[in-house]
Formats: sequence, C-alpha cells, structure tokens
Amino acid sequence: MLTLENISCSRDGNVLFKNLGFTLGDSCILIIRGENGSGKTTLLETVICLRKAQEGKILYANKDVSGNDFQEYCDIVHYIGHKSAIKPQLTVKENIEFWAGLKNNLQAVPAAVAFFGLKNYEDALCSKLS
Repeated sequence: MLTLENISCSRDGNVLFKNLGFTLGDSCILIIRGENGSGKTTLLETVICLRKAQEGKILYANKDVSGNDFQEYCDIVHYIGHKSAIKPQLTVKENIEFWAGLKNNLQAVPAAVAFFGLKNYEDALCSKLS
C-alpha cells in the first residue's frame, strides 16, 4: 500500500499542489490528469523519490520512505520512461489529428481535446509545452 500524506510541492516559486494525499492499495491504478504545468510530472517524480516534497510524507507498507526504509522502497519502485510520440514542430491539434487519422477517426479530435483539457492549447506548438 502506498500512501501520500499532506504532500506539497512548488516549482519556480509556484505552488503546484498543497496537502495532497491519497492511498493506493495493491494492484490499484491511479490516473493523473491536469493542465500543462499543473504538477503531474512533479508528483510522479516525488512518488519515486527523484524529487523531495517540501512538506508531507510518503509511506509504503506503512513505513516512511524518507527514513531507514528509503533503499528498500527504491529497490521496488520502477520508473519506465517513454519516448514521446508527440511531434514538437506540430500544434497540439495537429498531433491529435495525426493519431486520430491513423484510425480514420478525425471526428474524435474535439472529444480528445476536451477530455485532456487542451482547449486553450490547440494552436500551441508542442515544443512550447511541458
């Protein structure tokens, strides 16, 4: 079981999240959604101990991972990065249209934009987003 208690993180003077907490049981899946720059990557980096939270604590199997159990936790946590499937020279909408077009499903583009909260970023170049 993984528990985050009152986790707070900031970046460049901006509070990304404050007093965040949740518990995940074995075999649970967590979906993290948010706008560009809202702290999704920072949260993941905090959970896997690549970044230290400014406040709060992370517990795994009811043990504080910042203490003596840090190495045990690190040994079981895995981070699998990905090569981005996004073309930085295209806009957000153009990227979505490309992938939707592969499935001959361009009518899904507006729904995808809405689902991922990208309405204000449709015309932004992906190279300008995090």
